[in-house]
Amino acid sequence: MKIKVATKRYLALLTETRSLPKSAEAQVDRNMDLIAAERERFDRDKAATALAQVNGNAGQHTVGALDLLALVQDAEARLAKAGILKARQGGTVLTYVPAAPNASSYKYSVISTRVELTRGSSGDWFLTAAQRVNLYPRTAEVSTLTISEAAQTDVITNAMAGFALAPAVAQAA
Repeated sequence: MKIKVATKRYLALLTETRSLPKSAEAQVDRNMDLIAAERERFDRDKAATALAQVNGNAGQHTVGALDLLALVQDAEARLAKAGILKARQGGTVLTYVPAAPNASSYKYSVISTRVELTRGSSGDWFLTAAQRVNLYPRTAEVSTLTISEAAQTDVITNAMAGFALAPAVAQAA
């Protein structure tokens, strides 16, 4: 399964709109129209159909087609915060499972969805896997980004910025 979830242009428009000053209301309105048009370009119907087949009648603790956009936005923000170059973000895989209910009235498992989203080299995101899972009460949310070795190097480089390694001290025997 490979269903387009979000386009690079859609994500760029969202970022651009957030960074505009308050006085640019006309620009914000224009961007919101563009965002709405771009949002329609992803295969929402295909994604909704695929998720509906996986979820069956369950709806309370599952992932829906519009939830995928929020997941993609979060993933893009996490990749940017980690300092990973755009050229090295292709192939990133987001695995997500929502949290189970915390109420003590739940004694049995609930049906949920495990989704896998993959970022293409062009910046578009694709739903590549969806599966039905049972979650037990108080199971925590899982949101894992799997990155390439090159992207890992970017993360380490950015994390170590401003630090230096101390020289190894020889131990006397």
